[in-house]
Amino acid sequence: MSVKAKITFWYAASLLVILALVLVFLLSVGGIQARRDLEATLISTVELEVVRVEIDDYDGPDDDDLLNPRVYPVTENVLVELEDVTFYQNGAYIAVYYNGFILDGVLPQGITLPAPAGNGLSVYGNWLVYDLATSDEGVTVYVRGCADLTTATNTFSSLLGLAFIALPIILCVALIGGYLITKRSFGLVKRIVQTADSIAESGDLSRRIGAGQSNDELHVLANAFDRMFDRIEESFQKEKQFTSDASHELRTPTAVIIAQSEYALEHEEAREHALQVISSQAKKMSAMLSQLLMLARADRGTQKLNREQLDLSELTDIIVQQQAELAEERHITFESDLEPEVRVCADETLIMRVLINLTDNAVRYGKDGGKIKVALHRMGNRAVVSVQDDGIGISEENQKKVWERFYQADPSHGGEGSGLGLSMVKWIVEAHGGSVWLESELGKGSTFCFSLELCPQDKNKEE
Repeated sequence: MSVKAKITFWYAASLLVILALVLVFLLSVGGIQARRDLEATLISTVELEVVRVEIDDYDGPDDDDLLNPRVYPVTENVLVELEDVTFYQNGAYIAVYYNGFILDGVLPQGITLPAPAGNGLSVYGNWLVYDLATSDEGVTVYVRGCADLTTATNTFSSLLGLAFIALPIILCVALIGGYLITKRSFGLVKRIVQTADSIAESGDLSRRIGAGQSNDELHVLANAFDRMFDRIEESFQKEKQFTSDASHELRTPTAVIIAQSEYALEHEEAREHALQVISSQAKKMSAMLSQLLMLARADRGTQKLNREQLDLSELTDIIVQQQAELAEERHITFESDLEPEVRVCADETLIMRVLINLTDNAVRYGKDGGKIKVALHRMGNRAVVSVQDDGIGISEENQKKVWERFYQADPSHGGEGSGLGLSMVKWIVEAHGGSVWLESELGKGSTFCFSLELCPQDKNKEE
């Protein structure tokens, strides 16, 4: 049995039990309540008529009150006036008794009742009887009310019959509505399964469920799956691009090594030069593999940061001096504007690699005889480093791409670069909770910047 059928069955069974309990309640309580309502109505009616009975004295046969047909002399000097009494109301028959006989009133046809013997309710056949006495001038008169019990029974039976008709209709409507809602909801589950199967069979990661926007749980689940498919597709695309780029980058040094090896085997006099070329290409491959390994660890989240308090001013100055010596061959000069004793809590080896990659990138893409400016300053609770060159610059549409792996804005200036340096810079800085950005104009140079949070002690000094 499907989940949809199980839910519909459970819903139907629960609703049926509830309706059955409602009917049982109506059967057990409804009749009793109808009887109580009839008793209360009869009692209140009789009590009202008792108040309207007047017992008074009179002056004898010549008293004018005796001319009223609703006035009854019961003793030589006492009469009972029933002029204001209503003998049928609220479904009750009213009769007035004196000394066991009816003075006035009506009783239901076909029923014989004994004379009243006291106050209270009694039942005779299908009739409910209520007697209530009133006394004055030494005379006691009873007012009797009679109500048909079948009236309450018939009313309850009508309501019960209506319930037996209405409740099954309600059950059917509820079942149909519940089934349609369940079917619609599980239709989305079916789409999720079909999309997942389609992706599994065809390998097309661009397929999506497309559930639309809604706040119910199944739509939230479907949209979560779509977001997951987006990330999976993006990851596969990056992996595919990464594999292609890595193969391309490694193919060139590998081809050079093979060519130089074959040439050295054929020409003994060129072996020394060939070995130098092979060594250079092998070092390039080793550096590239080392960077790829670090980035792979970063992707898996297994690359650890050995944080320590680090004098960023001193470290930046050391890197600038080293790079200045290497840049002399192209007559590029370095200028530095470093605020002293700027301390951050970071991994010294990784931050050193950031500085080397940025300054090396500035030298590689800078112009001969140009100038590179390295600056370090506190800005609020952060240390900001900038490396500015006056080289070829980067077009606006390519500025976001420079952070991608293996991307080179101008391969002709790449030299020994692998295209991994800036992507590594971005990961290292962001892993430290910092940020990187680029300001560049084509033909005028570029400025690469990054910021790191200051050590707590350094923050207090700034404040």
